[in-house]
Amino acid sequence: MRQTRRATRSLAMVVVAALLAALVALSGPTPAGAVTLDARGSVNQVFVTGATPGATVELVNAFGGVVASGVADDQGAFIFGNDPRGETPVPAGAGYRVREGLSRSQPVAVVDPEDSTPPQAFYDDQVLDIAPAGLFQDPEVGFQYLETRDGTTLSVNVLPPLDPDLSPPYPVVVDYSGYDPSDPDIFSDDPDHRPMFVARAAGYAVVGVNLRGTTCSGGAYSYWETLQGLDGYDVIETVAAQPWATRVGMIGLSFPGISQLFVAATQPPSLAAITPQSVIGDTYRSTLYPGGILNGGFAANWAAERDADARPAAHRWVQDRIAAGDTECAANQVLHGQAVPILPQLDPAAYYEAAGDALAPRTFVDRIDVPTYLGVAWQDEQTGGEAANLLDDFAGLGGPGEPLLRAQLMNGAHAEQYTPESYLRILEFLDFYVARRVPGLTGPLRQYANLGFAELIGAPGVDLPPDRPWPEDFDAALAQYEAEPPIRVSFEQGAAGAGDRACPDGDRSPDPCPPGYPYSVVSESYESWPPPGTTPWRLFLQPDGALDEAPPAVVDTSARGADTYRYDASSGGLGIGASRSLMSTNPGFTWAPNPEGTSLSFLSEPLEADTAMVGTASVDLWVRSTAPDVDLEVDLTEVRPDGRETYVQSGWLRASHRALGESSTELLPFHTHVAEDAADLPAGEFVPVRVALFPFGHLARAGSQLRLTVKTPGGNRVLWRFDTLEYPDEHLVDVAHSVGRPSSIVLPVVPAVDAATPRPPCEALRSQPCRDVVASRAATGVTAAVTDRQVSVSWQAPATADPVTGWTVTVRPTGETFAVPAGETSFTYPSPDPGLRHAFTVTASYGDGDGPPSTPSAEVPAPAGLRDVAPTRWFAPGVDWTTAYDVLSGTADGRFRTAAPATRAQVASALWNLAGRPAAPGDGASYPDVPAGAWYQPALDWLDDTGIESGRPDGTFRPKAVVRRAQLAVWLHRVTGELAGSPPGTYGDVAPGSWYAGAADWWQAQALAAPLTPTRFKPRAAVRRGQLAGWLWNAARTPAAWGAGYPY
Repeated sequence: MRQTRRATRSLAMVVVAALLAALVALSGPTPAGAVTLDARGSVNQVFVTGATPGATVELVNAFGGVVASGVADDQGAFIFGNDPRGETPVPAGAGYRVREGLSRSQPVAVVDPEDSTPPQAFYDDQVLDIAPAGLFQDPEVGFQYLETRDGTTLSVNVLPPLDPDLSPPYPVVVDYSGYDPSDPDIFSDDPDHRPMFVARAAGYAVVGVNLRGTTCSGGAYSYWETLQGLDGYDVIETVAAQPWATRVGMIGLSFPGISQLFVAATQPPSLAAITPQSVIGDTYRSTLYPGGILNGGFAANWAAERDADARPAAHRWVQDRIAAGDTECAANQVLHGQAVPILPQLDPAAYYEAAGDALAPRTFVDRIDVPTYLGVAWQDEQTGGEAANLLDDFAGLGGPGEPLLRAQLMNGAHAEQYTPESYLRILEFLDFYVARRVPGLTGPLRQYANLGFAELIGAPGVDLPPDRPWPEDFDAALAQYEAEPPIRVSFEQGAAGAGDRACPDGDRSPDPCPPGYPYSVVSESYESWPPPGTTPWRLFLQPDGALDEAPPAVVDTSARGADTYRYDASSGGLGIGASRSLMSTNPGFTWAPNPEGTSLSFLSEPLEADTAMVGTASVDLWVRSTAPDVDLEVDLTEVRPDGRETYVQSGWLRASHRALGESSTELLPFHTHVAEDAADLPAGEFVPVRVALFPFGHLARAGSQLRLTVKTPGGNRVLWRFDTLEYPDEHLVDVAHSVGRPSSIVLPVVPAVDAATPRPPCEALRSQPCRDVVASRAATGVTAAVTDRQVSVSWQAPATADPVTGWTVTVRPTGETFAVPAGETSFTYPSPDPGLRHAFTVTASYGDGDGPPSTPSAEVPAPAGLRDVAPTRWFAPGVDWTTAYDVLSGTADGRFRTAAPATRAQVASALWNLAGRPAAPGDGASYPDVPAGAWYQPALDWLDDTGIESGRPDGTFRPKAVVRRAQLAVWLHRVTGELAGSPPGTYGDVAPGSWYAGAADWWQAQALAAPLTPTRFKPRAAVRRGQLAGWLWNAARTPAAWGAGYPY
């Protein structure tokens, strides 16, 4: 293959010469018909170079039909089928040609992925050189090119182990990414080089390979296109064919970690194992559009960096190589201009599409058939930590007949897996499945690795822990390893020194272990995911910012059944500040408190015992908004008894993306995010919206409280920013917590974890920022009660130490506001409108402005709650109002007896109550059929004194007689004092000039029968108690009554 490689370089010299000639414009445009087109077939693609820049090139099939066309770039190149969505692949077939004007290329063939694998000889014939083991070697020995199945060459750097006493063959690990793994300057700051260096110290040869279209590799870069996985297959098989290689695995974090999933899914026969760290589970859901919201921070910035890196000769070291005469590197730049830019594809309104499955490892990791060691940090500031959900997507967890899977999960930053405890486990895994040896760290490894850890963390004495004890026999050691539970969760990474404990690395670190040093307090291992024994623990949102196991008791119709915050699109650009590296022992986080008025927080009671949580959580909200769509963020924090608050995890969702997929569970809502499932929020209505908290593992200590915050996205991630929905006007978001709309959070509680240490210092937990708890400045416990024709409002002062300078009481739904002095916590609202249910919010004022409004009071009048009054009956509001204001009352057994006829005594009393129970100035009325001291006597006195009713002609009152509609109409008409001015009525059963005709006309004019619209009055019909309540309420709401000032 050495000769083949030289031939390739010879061809590259011709191509680069043409490129350079075009760039310096030494000649005019090449005439059409005189160009030499160089076409090459690939996997559903065709490449062409040598075209006239700006000219149209066409791909024609063997029959001369045009398959596709495009415009050559400024280097004369174009790629057919290079579609980021995979919608226009070139179909497999032979005889394709590219033409420009009269010029045609030689015929080329195109293949499908499944038919593209070369014969073994293709790999066996390639030769990759390796220098002798040792720290230093000639960089030109290691830097070279590897050919892939379509003829594209990838730049590689082959590095031997560091120990000069080792001789080939070696176990090998491959680092494959679009960063700079093939950069021959092994002491550069490239993120690939540190793990490559440590692997060499552990006795591995390392091969750094650049993806096609990056640095000195040929081809064009397109984010995780099929060819990148197939190239990885070719890399593994070519490396495995080298005489200096035994078995081949893969290493890497982030970009080179994600690449392992794509490569392993192609199932290279010679791949022994992979160790993907800090990866994504789904391009859309994990990092780019969490919850359907564009991550305009890290994700967009990373996309811009990849776009820049994919340009020709974008890296300084690449430019240096070309200048020094690397003609293959120069020739490989020709197609770089055909890279598919990522940034222009980032549409803030994008939905998930079928093409996204090819970019979502969750859809294909079940094809991985080699041992896999997955590492995830919950608070990963770059990829986000959602990849822990992949554990449910692999083919298994290493059970009988399943590929082995191991996972390390912990709190921390993006590079947390490259801290001592975690990296020790990675090396163990590689030793078992790639080197096939009993794990043990050599002297060079500890020497070099510890220097690397100290540099990474920025602190002395950050060293690898001692080796774990293993049997000397490999098979016995492997059996012991494979008997361990597959999933390891480390709790409280950074707090190993709690209780004055030493770091678990021997005696090199300071004693006790300082806060923030990358060691955990305790680790637990689990057999499955979610962990066995996981118990969903549901806490319900309550009024006044409480969280409780009991469902809310507030009725749905009550204003107290929901809280409101102001939607704040500007928060999407906010984040957590850090003054130092996130991998340092103290990054110097700046984590601002939740802004008042633009968030809602709900706090649990103190925990009675340490509570371990591992997995995903679901925040199940009932949401209503004045906007057609809103972006939501939910944050879980631990509020400590010492007045500090620790960040745990967040989740996000665009409300219009709330549709759930079939795989959703109680603890993990899985949203489809597809356009056909999207739906705006219905105006004025509450709808259920489930928001998934990203996976997390946290040990909440006894005495702490859990806080759930609901807000607009932003302010709780270091590198993420959100392109939130924006509106020109202010909008409000309501979150319900009532009987029929019980918003809640469901937490994944696992069996007890024994930390055996006291509560750690708040700043110790790695990548879990800590801040002072800011006491709420909102009033709580607002109550409203009807007393003597008024509403008495009272509340409790906020817990804050900030002095209150006054209060504002706001009346719903009228919008009236009333100022109350600072020293008072009550207010009386006079003459409430009988036609409305009133609720009240209280806002405290401070020297620096107003605090947030309180949870509303319950509405008054409240539903009467009587057993025989269905809320849907037309007179139900009248029953509520008349019983609340003591106009009427229910019975001792909790009923109203709606169908019972109303007696003259009952109606007399009701009218007197309606009028405010005024005292009669005279001697009062005396009736022979009314016993002395009768409960309704004051009402009769008032009726007689006002001339509304003076009894029967025979001098009796007949208190037990049933009231007819004509009589009620006359009495109500007299109570109002408006005895003239009503237009003639249209009731067919009211005789003109009858004693009640004027009252009936008034009755109809005032619509006292509403919401019914009868055409007959039925003057002799008995008045039922339900009807009486409804009609009295209607009378109280008439303009005359309200204009006179209630009561009249």
